[in-house]
Amino acid sequence: MAPRLVLLGSPQLLDREGRTVAFPSKGFLLIGYLLLMREEYRAPRTAIANFLWEDAAAASAALNLRQLISRLTQRQNELGLTLFHLEAGHIRLDPAGVEIDLLQFQRCIAETQQPDIAALSHLYGGDFLSGLDITGSECRDQIELHRSRLRFLFVDALGALMDPAQTSLSPARLVTIAYRLLDLDPYHERACRTLMRLLHANGQHSLARDAYTRFKLRLKAELDVEPEAATRELAARLFEPVARPRIHEPDVRPVDAPALPPSVAPLPRITMLPPVGGGQDPELGEILRGLVDEMTIELCRQKALAVVAPHTAALIGQSEDPQAFLTRFRVSYVVDCRVERRLGDSVLFVQLYRTEGRELVWAEQFRFDRQTIVGHYHALASRIVPSLVAGVQNFEIASSKTRAHPGAYVHCVLGLRQLTLDLPSVRRARKAFRAALEEVPDFALAVSGLARSYQLEWLLLARRDPTLLEESIRLAQRAVALDPDDARGHRELGVARLYAQRFDDSLADLALAERANAQYADLLVDHGDALTHAGDPALGLRKLEHAIELNPLPPDAYWWVAGGAQYLLGRYQDAVESVRSMRNPAAANRLLAASLAMLGEKAEARRVVRLVKEEHPDFRIANWLAMVPFRDPQGRQHYEDGLRAAGFQ
Repeated sequence: MAPRLVLLGSPQLLDREGRTVAFPSKGFLLIGYLLLMREEYRAPRTAIANFLWEDAAAASAALNLRQLISRLTQRQNELGLTLFHLEAGHIRLDPAGVEIDLLQFQRCIAETQQPDIAALSHLYGGDFLSGLDITGSECRDQIELHRSRLRFLFVDALGALMDPAQTSLSPARLVTIAYRLLDLDPYHERACRTLMRLLHANGQHSLARDAYTRFKLRLKAELDVEPEAATRELAARLFEPVARPRIHEPDVRPVDAPALPPSVAPLPRITMLPPVGGGQDPELGEILRGLVDEMTIELCRQKALAVVAPHTAALIGQSEDPQAFLTRFRVSYVVDCRVERRLGDSVLFVQLYRTEGRELVWAEQFRFDRQTIVGHYHALASRIVPSLVAGVQNFEIASSKTRAHPGAYVHCVLGLRQLTLDLPSVRRARKAFRAALEEVPDFALAVSGLARSYQLEWLLLARRDPTLLEESIRLAQRAVALDPDDARGHRELGVARLYAQRFDDSLADLALAERANAQYADLLVDHGDALTHAGDPALGLRKLEHAIELNPLPPDAYWWVAGGAQYLLGRYQDAVESVRSMRNPAAANRLLAASLAMLGEKAEARRVVRLVKEEHPDFRIANWLAMVPFRDPQGRQHYEDGLRAAGFQ
């Protein structure tokens, strides 16, 4: 098998056995430059040096290029291929001896007949040179231009399949393609219509409605427009309630009742659907229904809510399409209760979600068996109901702010999208948050976003500038003062204080954040990370496992943090598997090398060490550990032992 270059998605070079080979980041940029921006894959050395190091003086750029050529020559000699030809004053790329996904993608797109969509989807692993730290505005602009062009080609090829009559693909395959297309182009109307139509035809009515609702909300929040007429007409055709839904009591037809005018129910309307669960224990099921009745009575005593009567709630829960009833009767919030068996115990799950889009507002779980529940209906209901009311009120307050300042909210959404481990993106995010604050100076979401941008910049600059961390703490404190009930301000404050090694303060802040939003998966990851660094990796890992339950296709940070906790617990193989679950594991290679060394896999550990040193030739254990917050000296020593065993100095 020939060596392979992956340029679409996280760039990597694979040898003939399919193993990742260390390769300089600038080498990937050079390949991309020669492939896409130069005729015959050939360019003068001066042009290459100016492109790769545009902010450096000419002499420094030329020296950097000579050093890069030396490393690339060594690497291609080790692999037994000739990727670069060094000519008089020029460098030429020779793609003949290596498979390059970008060239294969371009050939697939250029086919006169319909491209092989399976092959195309496999080749397009993500944006061109995704994740590379690109310095220099011209280089960054050129790469971004080609990213956009290649993404458009892929989106256009997928979009051509969105008419099921024009393709032989199965409906299941088309649904998968439609979801991916919406990930790449969130405003793609034909993809949304295809998804709605196919899901509905397959009997997945709730998923079809959810796809439309999310699409509609995204357009409104980010572009302030409505879906196209064709999309709205399809939604009306698919989701218009039928005249006589089949329910257990056919003599009662709530759909036939007139819709409630807004003046009848000025308060947010909430309903408690019939509970689910009890398993093989009918008595436990009766106990659960009794608790729900008690909670409904408690809710009816609240003056801030309008509660749907239990009889109507039961009919809604029994219908084939509860969503149609909820929409018809202007129900804003739904409470779901269910009992499940977990590790031999019965657990009660209570969830409050928004009817529109099924957005989760609040959730909690409670032990639920005869010993703990019988005779204690009222006590448990009194614990749950105030949280439900607070959840509704907080959501309504947040929604009113969004409706009042849509422009500021859009700036925040755009800023949050840019918060990645990439310095230019972080700074673009900061610009968006500042634009939001120009419109609304006390917008807590924008302030907490600014706080995170300073945290990320501090991390990306190798933690050298303490003023960035101090500014993050100041902004997070301001966000908390502006909105004490918003988990995000407490979260940013907790993370910043962890980096400042104020462990007790950090854990207190994150506990407050979790109390405000116990199902916020990203927050649970930060809380787990703080617990791990504060000396309790076992509890930290439990937080991580819960976060992954809530977000089963998580970003790389989840696996990285989980791997750190597993390493400190001596679960080295688990740590290796967590790091290898990352889409781009390069950032966690130090942890991977230490874990492999502790498993006795010294040769593989040293291979990973070489990868790290390719990117960070001046890496030193003492410097690294000085930046990593460890409260427990034994934990720090444990990590140091693994790094030294791997071969780091």
